[in-house]
Amino acid sequence: MALIFDNRQPNEPGVHVVLIGVGQFADAQGASLLEDDTPRGGFANLETPLHSVEAFAKWLELELNVADTPLHTIRALGSSANRSSPLGLLAPTFDNIANDVGDWADDVNTHEDNLAIFYFCGHGLRIGDMQFLLAEDFGSNHRAPFENAIEPEELANSMRKMKGRRQLFLIDACSTEVRFSERYKNVRTRTIVQEAQNENLAKSEQCLIRASKFGTRAFGFANGPSLFMDAFLRAMKGAGAVSTQRRQWVIKTDMLRMALSWLIQLRPEGFGQEVSYGGGTLSSNLSFHALPGDPLVPVRVSCEPRDIEAVSALHVDSAEHCTAGNWPDSFDIVRRSYDFEAIEATPTGSHVHGQALKEVIAPPYVDVSIPCLGENS
Repeated sequence: MALIFDNRQPNEPGVHVVLIGVGQFADAQGASLLEDDTPRGGFANLETPLHSVEAFAKWLELELNVADTPLHTIRALGSSANRSSPLGLLAPTFDNIANDVGDWADDVNTHEDNLAIFYFCGHGLRIGDMQFLLAEDFGSNHRAPFENAIEPEELANSMRKMKGRRQLFLIDACSTEVRFSERYKNVRTRTIVQEAQNENLAKSEQCLIRASKFGTRAFGFANGPSLFMDAFLRAMKGAGAVSTQRRQWVIKTDMLRMALSWLIQLRPEGFGQEVSYGGGTLSSNLSFHALPGDPLVPVRVSCEPRDIEAVSALHVDSAEHCTAGNWPDSFDIVRRSYDFEAIEATPTGSHVHGQALKEVIAPPYVDVSIPCLGENS
Protein backbone atom coordinates (compact mmCIF):
# COMPACT_ATOMS: atom_id res chain seq x y z
CA MET A 1 0.00 0.00 0.00
CA ALA A 2 1.29 3.48 -0.91
CA LEU A 3 -0.61 5.41 1.79
CA ILE A 4 1.58 8.44 2.55
CA PHE A 5 -1.05 10.37 4.55
CA ASP A 6 -3.76 8.85 6.70
CA ASN A 7 -6.08 10.86 8.94
CA ARG A 8 -9.30 8.90 8.46
CA GLN A 9 -12.07 9.56 10.97
CA PRO A 10 -15.07 7.22 11.29
CA ASN A 11 -18.36 8.61 9.95
CA GLU A 12 -16.73 11.92 8.98
CA PRO A 13 -16.48 13.18 5.39
CA GLY A 14 -13.00 13.76 4.05
CA VAL A 15 -10.82 14.29 1.01
CA HIS A 16 -9.35 11.10 -0.46
CA VAL A 17 -6.56 11.39 -3.03
CA VAL A 18 -4.64 9.00 -5.26
CA LEU A 19 -1.55 10.26 -7.14
CA ILE A 20 0.19 8.28 -9.87
CA GLY A 21 3.42 9.35 -11.59
CA VAL A 22 4.88 6.88 -14.10
CA GLY A 23 8.45 7.62 -15.20
CA GLN A 24 9.87 4.23 -16.30
CA PHE A 25 8.78 2.20 -19.31
CA ALA A 26 11.29 -0.61 -19.68
CA ASP A 27 8.77 -3.16 -20.96
CA ALA A 28 7.37 -0.86 -23.63
CA GLN A 29 10.86 0.15 -24.77
CA GLY A 30 12.28 -3.35 -24.80
CA ALA A 31 9.40 -5.01 -26.59
CA SER A 32 8.98 -2.36 -29.31
CA LEU A 33 5.45 -3.67 -29.10
CA LEU A 34 3.76 -1.13 -31.34
CA GLU A 35 6.50 -1.02 -33.97
CA ASP A 36 5.40 1.49 -36.64
CA ASP A 37 2.32 2.40 -34.57
CA THR A 38 4.45 3.87 -31.76
CA PRO A 39 3.47 7.53 -31.18
CA ARG A 40 5.84 10.38 -31.91
CA GLY A 41 8.34 10.59 -29.06
CA GLY A 42 8.04 6.88 -28.26
CA PHE A 43 8.12 5.58 -24.72
CA ALA A 44 11.08 7.50 -23.33
CA ASN A 45 11.57 7.49 -19.58
CA LEU A 46 10.26 10.63 -17.87
CA GLU A 47 11.40 12.64 -14.83
CA THR A 48 8.39 14.98 -14.73
CA PRO A 49 5.83 12.52 -13.24
CA LEU A 50 7.69 11.93 -9.95
CA HIS A 51 8.34 15.66 -9.50
CA SER A 52 4.66 16.38 -10.18
CA VAL A 53 3.39 13.81 -7.69
CA GLU A 54 5.74 15.10 -4.98
CA ALA A 55 4.77 18.75 -5.59
CA PHE A 56 1.04 17.95 -5.57
CA ALA A 57 1.31 15.84 -2.40
CA LYS A 58 3.11 18.68 -0.62
CA TRP A 59 0.47 21.21 -1.67
CA LEU A 60 -2.36 18.92 -0.57
CA GLU A 61 -0.88 18.45 2.89
CA LEU A 62 -0.01 22.11 3.45
CA GLU A 63 -2.64 24.14 1.60
CA LEU A 64 -5.75 22.23 0.50
CA ASN A 65 -8.78 23.79 2.18
CA VAL A 66 -12.22 22.26 1.61
CA ALA A 67 -15.07 23.49 3.82
CA ASP A 68 -16.06 20.87 6.42
CA THR A 69 -14.05 18.24 4.55
CA PRO A 70 -10.53 17.71 5.94
CA LEU A 71 -7.82 15.81 4.11
CA HIS A 72 -8.13 12.15 5.11
CA THR A 73 -5.90 10.09 2.82
CA ILE A 74 -3.23 10.45 0.16
CA ARG A 75 -2.11 7.38 -1.74
CA ALA A 76 0.82 7.90 -4.08
CA LEU A 77 2.84 5.78 -6.49
CA GLY A 78 5.73 7.05 -8.57
CA SER A 79 8.89 6.13 -10.43
CA SER A 80 11.94 7.62 -12.06
CA ALA A 81 14.83 6.00 -13.89
CA ASN A 82 17.31 8.27 -12.11
CA ARG A 83 16.22 8.79 -8.50
CA SER A 84 14.07 7.50 -5.68
CA SER A 85 11.51 9.60 -3.84
CA PRO A 86 11.90 10.56 -0.16
CA LEU A 87 8.20 9.63 0.13
CA GLY A 88 9.12 5.96 -0.33
CA LEU A 89 6.65 5.35 -3.14
CA LEU A 90 5.79 1.98 -4.63
CA ALA A 91 6.42 1.41 -8.33
CA PRO A 92 3.34 2.31 -10.43
CA THR A 93 2.88 -1.11 -12.01
CA PHE A 94 -0.66 -1.94 -13.03
CA ASP A 95 -1.23 -4.28 -10.08
CA ASN A 96 0.02 -1.67 -7.58
CA ILE A 97 -2.13 0.99 -9.24
CA ALA A 98 -5.17 -1.30 -9.17
CA ASN A 99 -4.68 -2.07 -5.48
CA ASP A 100 -4.33 1.59 -4.49
CA VAL A 101 -7.13 2.83 -6.73
CA GLY A 102 -9.36 0.08 -5.34
CA ASP A 103 -8.57 1.07 -1.74
CA TRP A 104 -9.10 4.73 -2.66
CA ALA A 105 -12.49 3.85 -4.17
CA ASP A 106 -13.45 2.02 -0.95
CA ASP A 107 -12.62 5.15 1.08
CA VAL A 108 -14.55 7.38 -1.32
CA ASN A 109 -17.54 5.09 -0.81
CA THR A 110 -17.74 5.70 2.98
CA HIS A 111 -19.61 9.05 2.98
CA GLU A 112 -21.68 11.03 0.48
CA ASP A 113 -19.85 14.28 1.29
CA ASN A 114 -16.41 12.86 0.54
CA LEU A 115 -14.29 14.57 -2.11
CA ALA A 116 -12.26 12.27 -4.38
CA ILE A 117 -9.19 13.46 -6.30
CA PHE A 118 -7.40 11.29 -8.89
CA TYR A 119 -4.18 12.50 -10.55
CA PHE A 120 -2.12 10.74 -13.21
CA CYS A 121 1.10 11.97 -14.83
CA GLY A 122 2.95 9.97 -17.46
CA HIS A 123 2.61 8.69 -21.00
CA GLY A 124 -0.79 8.57 -22.65
CA LEU A 125 -2.07 7.28 -25.99
CA ARG A 126 -5.23 7.89 -27.94
CA ILE A 127 -6.91 5.02 -29.75
CA GLY A 128 -10.17 6.07 -31.37
CA ASP A 129 -12.17 7.91 -28.74
CA MET A 130 -10.25 6.42 -25.79
CA GLN A 131 -7.18 7.66 -23.94
CA PHE A 132 -4.88 5.03 -22.44
CA LEU A 133 -2.72 5.99 -19.44
CA LEU A 134 0.29 3.69 -19.32
CA ALA A 135 1.37 1.82 -16.19
CA GLU A 136 5.07 1.15 -15.63
CA ASP A 137 4.72 -2.43 -16.92
CA PHE A 138 2.76 -1.45 -20.03
CA GLY A 139 3.70 -3.90 -22.78
CA SER A 140 4.93 -6.68 -20.49
CA ASN A 141 2.34 -9.08 -21.90
CA HIS A 142 3.00 -9.24 -25.63
CA ARG A 143 -0.22 -11.23 -26.13
CA ALA A 144 -2.31 -8.36 -24.75
CA PRO A 145 0.03 -5.38 -24.91
CA PHE A 146 -2.53 -2.76 -23.92
CA GLU A 147 -3.90 -4.37 -20.78
CA ASN A 148 -1.56 -2.63 -18.32
CA ALA A 149 -3.12 0.78 -18.83
CA ILE A 150 -6.02 2.86 -17.50
CA GLU A 151 -8.83 4.39 -19.50
CA PRO A 152 -9.70 7.44 -17.33
CA GLU A 153 -13.27 7.98 -18.48
CA GLU A 154 -14.06 4.33 -17.88
CA LEU A 155 -12.62 4.63 -14.36
CA ALA A 156 -14.59 7.83 -13.74
CA ASN A 157 -17.82 6.23 -14.92
CA SER A 158 -17.28 3.27 -12.60
CA MET A 159 -16.63 5.66 -9.69
CA ARG A 160 -20.10 7.20 -10.11
CA LYS A 161 -21.55 4.37 -8.07
CA MET A 162 -19.57 5.44 -4.97
CA LYS A 163 -21.25 7.38 -2.17
CA GLY A 164 -18.73 10.21 -2.40
CA ARG A 165 -20.44 12.34 -5.00
CA ARG A 166 -17.74 15.03 -5.58
CA GLN A 167 -14.99 13.63 -7.81
CA LEU A 168 -12.14 15.36 -9.63
CA PHE A 169 -9.92 13.57 -12.17
CA LEU A 170 -6.74 15.33 -13.37
CA ILE A 171 -5.13 13.65 -16.39
CA ASP A 172 -1.64 15.04 -16.99
CA ALA A 173 -0.61 13.06 -20.06
CA CYS A 174 -0.43 13.19 -23.82
CA SER A 175 -3.28 11.83 -25.88
CA THR A 176 -1.44 11.55 -29.17
CA GLU A 177 -3.12 9.25 -31.64
CA VAL A 178 -1.66 5.86 -32.44
CA ARG A 179 -1.54 5.07 -36.16
CA PHE A 180 -3.33 1.82 -35.50
CA SER A 181 -2.68 -1.14 -37.77
CA GLU A 182 -4.95 -4.12 -38.36
CA ARG A 183 -2.90 -6.23 -35.93
CA TYR A 184 -5.18 -5.31 -32.98
CA LYS A 185 -8.96 -5.34 -32.60
CA ASN A 186 -11.25 -4.31 -29.72
CA VAL A 187 -8.42 -2.92 -27.62
CA ARG A 188 -9.33 -2.66 -23.93
CA THR A 189 -7.57 -2.12 -20.63
CA ARG A 190 -8.03 -4.29 -17.54
CA THR A 191 -10.91 -3.31 -15.25
CA ILE A 192 -10.03 -1.81 -11.85
CA VAL A 193 -13.53 -0.93 -10.62
CA GLN A 194 -16.49 -2.54 -12.34
CA GLU A 195 -19.27 -0.25 -13.51
CA ALA A 196 -22.62 -0.90 -11.83
CA GLN A 197 -26.06 0.59 -11.54
CA ASN A 198 -26.49 2.44 -8.26
CA GLU A 199 -28.80 4.97 -6.64
CA ASN A 200 -25.91 7.42 -6.39
CA LEU A 201 -25.48 7.81 -10.15
CA ALA A 202 -27.73 10.86 -10.48
CA LYS A 203 -26.11 12.57 -7.49
CA SER A 204 -22.50 12.48 -8.66
CA GLU A 205 -20.62 15.70 -9.47
CA GLN A 206 -17.68 14.69 -11.61
CA CYS A 207 -15.10 16.69 -13.51
CA LEU A 208 -12.31 15.20 -15.63
CA ILE A 209 -9.69 17.69 -16.81
CA ARG A 210 -7.11 16.71 -19.41
CA ALA A 211 -3.80 18.56 -19.61
CA SER A 212 -4.14 18.46 -23.38
CA LYS A 213 -7.14 18.02 -25.61
CA PHE A 214 -7.61 14.75 -27.47
CA GLY A 215 -4.97 14.08 -30.08
CA THR A 216 -2.31 16.47 -28.72
CA ARG A 217 0.71 16.39 -26.42
CA ALA A 218 1.36 17.55 -22.85
CA PHE A 219 4.80 18.76 -21.81
CA GLY A 220 7.13 18.68 -18.82
CA PHE A 221 10.73 19.01 -17.74
CA ALA A 222 13.48 16.78 -16.37
CA ASN A 223 14.00 18.82 -13.22
CA GLY A 224 10.52 19.80 -12.07
CA PRO A 225 6.75 19.34 -12.34
CA SER A 226 4.90 19.30 -15.65
CA LEU A 227 3.60 22.43 -17.31
CA PHE A 228 0.12 21.36 -16.22
CA MET A 229 1.04 20.81 -12.56
CA ASP A 230 3.09 24.01 -12.43
CA ALA A 231 0.09 25.93 -13.82
CA PHE A 232 -2.31 24.08 -11.52
CA LEU A 233 -0.41 25.00 -8.35
CA ARG A 234 -0.18 28.62 -9.51
CA ALA A 235 -3.90 28.70 -10.33
CA MET A 236 -4.66 27.50 -6.79
CA LYS A 237 -3.49 30.93 -5.58
CA GLY A 238 -6.46 32.55 -7.29
CA ALA A 239 -6.54 32.23 -11.07
CA GLY A 240 -9.19 29.51 -10.82
CA ALA A 241 -11.27 31.29 -8.16
CA VAL A 242 -14.80 32.66 -8.10
CA SER A 243 -16.52 34.60 -5.32
CA THR A 244 -19.35 32.97 -3.36
CA GLN A 245 -22.36 34.68 -1.83
CA ARG A 246 -20.44 34.71 1.45
CA ARG A 247 -17.67 36.67 -0.27
CA GLN A 248 -15.27 33.78 0.02
CA TRP A 249 -13.11 32.90 -2.95
CA VAL A 250 -13.23 29.25 -4.01
CA ILE A 251 -11.57 27.35 -6.83
CA LYS A 252 -14.10 26.03 -9.35
CA THR A 253 -13.29 23.85 -12.30
CA ASP A 254 -14.90 26.03 -15.01
CA MET A 255 -12.67 28.98 -14.10
CA LEU A 256 -9.73 26.69 -13.45
CA ARG A 257 -9.81 25.22 -16.96
CA MET A 258 -9.55 28.66 -18.56
CA ALA A 259 -6.76 29.70 -16.20
CA LEU A 260 -4.77 26.52 -16.82
CA SER A 261 -4.79 26.85 -20.62
CA TRP A 262 -3.71 30.51 -20.39
CA LEU A 263 -0.92 29.82 -17.89
CA ILE A 264 0.40 26.84 -19.86
CA GLN A 265 0.42 28.73 -23.14
CA LEU A 266 2.43 31.55 -21.60
CA ARG A 267 5.39 29.17 -21.75
CA PRO A 268 7.08 28.60 -25.13
CA GLU A 269 6.88 24.84 -24.58
CA GLY A 270 3.16 24.99 -23.94
CA PHE A 271 2.06 26.82 -27.06
CA GLY A 272 -0.95 24.92 -28.41
CA GLN A 273 -1.40 22.79 -25.28
CA GLU A 274 -5.06 23.39 -24.53
CA VAL A 275 -6.71 22.01 -21.39
CA SER A 276 -10.02 20.22 -21.98
CA TYR A 277 -12.82 18.42 -20.18
CA GLY A 278 -13.76 14.76 -20.39
CA GLY A 279 -16.84 13.68 -22.29
CA GLY A 280 -20.44 13.22 -21.28
CA THR A 281 -21.15 14.02 -17.64
CA LEU A 282 -17.49 14.65 -16.76
CA SER A 283 -17.59 18.45 -16.83
CA SER A 284 -19.37 19.48 -13.62
CA ASN A 285 -18.40 22.89 -12.27
CA LEU A 286 -16.89 21.42 -9.12
CA SER A 287 -15.75 23.49 -6.13
CA PHE A 288 -12.82 21.92 -4.28
CA HIS A 289 -10.57 24.53 -2.58
CA ALA A 290 -11.17 27.77 -0.64
CA LEU A 291 -8.65 30.60 -0.51
CA PRO A 292 -7.63 32.13 2.81
CA GLY A 293 -8.07 35.66 1.40
CA ASP A 294 -8.32 37.58 -1.87
CA PRO A 295 -7.08 35.76 -4.98
CA LEU A 296 -3.73 36.35 -6.61
CA VAL A 297 -4.41 36.92 -10.30
CA PRO A 298 -1.89 36.27 -13.11
CA VAL A 299 -1.34 39.36 -15.27
CA ARG A 300 0.55 39.87 -18.51
CA VAL A 301 1.49 43.48 -19.20
CA SER A 302 2.85 44.65 -22.56
CA CYS A 303 3.39 47.85 -24.50
CA GLU A 304 2.01 48.70 -27.90
CA PRO A 305 4.39 48.91 -29.72
CA ARG A 306 6.41 46.21 -27.92
CA ASP A 307 9.82 47.83 -28.54
CA ILE A 308 9.00 50.43 -25.86
CA GLU A 309 9.56 47.69 -23.24
CA ALA A 310 13.28 47.64 -24.10
CA VAL A 311 13.75 51.25 -22.97
CA SER A 312 11.06 51.62 -20.29
CA ALA A 313 10.62 50.31 -16.77
CA LEU A 314 7.22 48.92 -15.79
CA HIS A 315 5.60 50.81 -12.93
CA VAL A 316 2.61 49.41 -11.04
CA ASP A 317 0.77 51.95 -8.86
CA SER A 318 3.72 54.38 -9.16
CA ALA A 319 6.27 51.82 -7.92
CA GLU A 320 8.85 50.29 -10.25
CA HIS A 321 7.97 46.65 -10.86
CA CYS A 322 10.80 45.79 -13.24
CA THR A 323 13.58 47.55 -15.13
CA ALA A 324 13.75 48.31 -18.86
CA GLY A 325 14.20 45.21 -20.98
CA ASN A 326 13.25 42.87 -18.12
CA TRP A 327 9.46 42.74 -18.37
CA PRO A 328 8.23 39.33 -17.15
CA ASP A 329 5.98 37.04 -19.18
CA SER A 330 3.47 37.38 -16.34
CA PHE A 331 3.21 37.97 -12.61
CA ASP A 332 0.62 37.53 -9.85
CA ILE A 333 -1.05 40.42 -8.04
CA VAL A 334 -3.98 40.70 -5.62
CA ARG A 335 -7.41 41.28 -7.15
CA ARG A 336 -8.27 45.02 -7.40
CA SER A 337 -7.64 47.91 -9.83
CA TYR A 338 -4.12 49.13 -10.69
CA ASP A 339 -2.33 51.80 -12.68
CA PHE A 340 0.32 50.51 -15.11
CA GLU A 341 2.90 52.83 -16.71
CA ALA A 342 5.85 52.50 -19.09
CA ILE A 343 8.44 55.03 -17.91
CA GLU A 344 11.86 55.69 -19.41
CA ALA A 345 14.64 57.21 -17.33
CA THR A 346 16.39 59.95 -19.37
CA PRO A 347 19.31 62.30 -18.56
CA THR A 348 16.78 65.08 -18.00
CA GLY A 349 14.30 63.07 -15.90
CA SER A 350 11.55 60.50 -16.45
CA HIS A 351 9.55 60.16 -19.64
CA VAL A 352 6.14 58.44 -19.53
CA HIS A 353 5.66 56.54 -22.77
CA GLY A 354 2.21 55.26 -21.91
CA GLN A 355 -0.34 54.48 -19.21
CA ALA A 356 -3.14 52.02 -18.55
CA LEU A 357 -5.00 53.43 -15.56
CA LYS A 358 -7.57 51.86 -13.23
CA GLU A 359 -7.25 48.45 -14.84
CA VAL A 360 -9.47 45.97 -12.98
CA ILE A 361 -7.58 42.79 -12.17
CA ALA A 362 -9.77 39.74 -11.48
CA PRO A 363 -9.65 35.97 -12.13
CA PRO A 364 -8.94 34.02 -14.20
CA TYR A 365 -6.24 36.25 -15.76
CA VAL A 366 -5.79 39.67 -17.35
CA ASP A 367 -3.89 40.93 -20.39
CA VAL A 368 -2.98 44.61 -19.97
CA SER A 369 -1.82 46.57 -23.01
CA ILE A 370 -0.22 49.97 -22.39
CA PRO A 371 -0.81 52.23 -25.43
CA CYS A 372 2.40 54.10 -26.37
CA LEU A 373 3.07 56.48 -29.23
CA GLY A 374 6.66 55.42 -29.82
CA GLU A 375 9.84 57.46 -29.46
CA ASN A 376 8.06 60.82 -29.49
CA SER A 377 5.25 59.92 -27.08
